[in-house]
Amino acid sequence: MRNTNRLLIRLNKAVDCSNSKYLSEKALAVILFDNLIETHLYHLLTYNMFINKDSNKLDLYRYSHSQIKNFEDILKYAKKENLINIFEQKILKFAHKQRNKIYHENQFVENDIELSIILYYIFISKKRDEWEKAASFRIYSSNIDDEQIDFGQGLIEETFPFDHKKYYFKTWDYIIQKWKIRRNLAKTCKRNILNQIKRIQHSSKYLEKTLKEYNYLYDTEYYSFVKEKDKEDCKDINFILLVHMYYRLIGEDTECKKELPSIRDFIEKNKKVYPKWADINKIKKRVEKFKNLTDEKIFDNYVEIETRLFYLYQDSYNATCYLDGYIQYLYDQYRGK
Repeated sequence: MRNTNRLLIRLNKAVDCSNSKYLSEKALAVILFDNLIETHLYHLLTYNMFINKDSNKLDLYRYSHSQIKNFEDILKYAKKENLINIFEQKILKFAHKQRNKIYHENQFVENDIELSIILYYIFISKKRDEWEKAASFRIYSSNIDDEQIDFGQGLIEETFPFDHKKYYFKTWDYIIQKWKIRRNLAKTCKRNILNQIKRIQHSSKYLEKTLKEYNYLYDTEYYSFVKEKDKEDCKDINFILLVHMYYRLIGEDTECKKELPSIRDFIEKNKKVYPKWADINKIKKRVEKFKNLTDEKIFDNYVEIETRLFYLYQDSYNATCYLDGYIQYLYDQYRGK
C-alpha cells in the first residue's frame, strides 16, 4: 500500500497543480509529474519480472542503483524492458528537459510548461492498468502511510485480503477525472499550438525588422566567425536562425560536438537556408479540425505538429533574445554605461 499511496499522492498533487491558473503552480506540476514517473519506472525496473531473452525464462532483474541512478538510464532500461515505447521515451526526455529548466535554472516558459503537461497526460492516462500490479505490494502495518487515503473518492470497505485493485482503480479514476485537460483536449492542444505560432511570428517579424537596422552582429561572440566581407549575411533571417540552430544542437547534446562540422561548413551544407521552416497557415487549418477528432488522433496530430514547430520556435526565440541583448548593449555603450 505504501507504494500505491506514494504514486497516488504524487499524481493527485501534480494534477491539482496542473489545473492551477498560476504558471508557478503549473511549473511545480511538471516537477511532480517528472518525479512520479522517474520513481515509478525505477520501482518497475527493480521489482518486476522480465523475460530473459537468452534462456526464454522469467528472471528477476534487479538493476543496481549505479545502473539507473540517472533519468536517462532509467528511460534506456525501461525502453529495453518494454515498459515504455520509443515515442514515450522521446516525450519523457523532452518533458524532463523542461523540468530541469524549471528546477535548476528557474526558467518558466509558459508554452513549454503547457506542452509538457499535455505530454504527461498522453503518457499517464494510458498507464492505469499497467501500473496497478507493480504498485500493489501490500505492507500490513499500523503506519498511516499504509492506510487508504480519501482524496474525495470515498474509502472502500477494507477486507482481508485487502482489495487493492478496487482501491487503486477507484482512486486513480477519481484523480484523472479531475484533470481539466481531459475535458477539452482538442481546445487545449489547439490553444497551445496557436500560442506557439503567435510567438514564432512575433520573433520572425522582430528579427526581420531589426536586422535591417543593425548590422554589427559579426562583432559579437556567436558571429565572430563572420568576416567583414560577409557581413551582409547577418541581415538574413535564414542565416541568423542557422547560427542559433547550430549552437542549440551543441548545447542540447555535447556529443554533437564530435559529429557536427564547423559552423561555417554547417551553414554551407544547408545552403544558408534554415531547414526547419513550417507552413504556418496549413498548420492553423489543421488545428481547427481537432474538435472533430478522437483523443488518439488529436495526440498523433499534436505531436507531429509540435515536432515540426518546436525547433523553429526555440531557434527564433533564442535569436530574438540574443539580438535584443546586443541592442541593449549598444544602447548602454551609447549612454556611456
